[in-house]
Amino acid sequence: MTSGLFRHQTEEDMANSLSHSKFVRMNEKSVSWGGGALVYMALSKDVSRQNGMYWGDTDSRKGDSAMYGIDFRPYPISEESVSWECAEDLWRLCCQLTDVPESILN
Repeated sequence: MTSGLFRHQTEEDMANSLSHSKFVRMNEKSVSWGGGALVYMALSKDVSRQNGMYWGDTDSRKGDSAMYGIDFRPYPISEESVSWECAEDLWRLCCQLTDVPESILN
């Protein structure tokens, strides 16, 4: 809520939005916690061994007290939801958009 992501929404839109409900607001993380999650993802050696995973928070009610690597941890992605062919296509497109060589992970 404090990140400015919703700064262009009207008060009426926010009053009717699920993302602004009391329950959701009670479970939100701070901007600094989200930044810390990005730093953790970028620097942790544990993360580099967990490629192909979705990272999520196991208990969002902990708010900012959730610990990276314990409460914020990887979840496997099912083969049914993402095929390797689609993942390779997505990787290729991301590399083209960011001007990063496709072989950077090899």
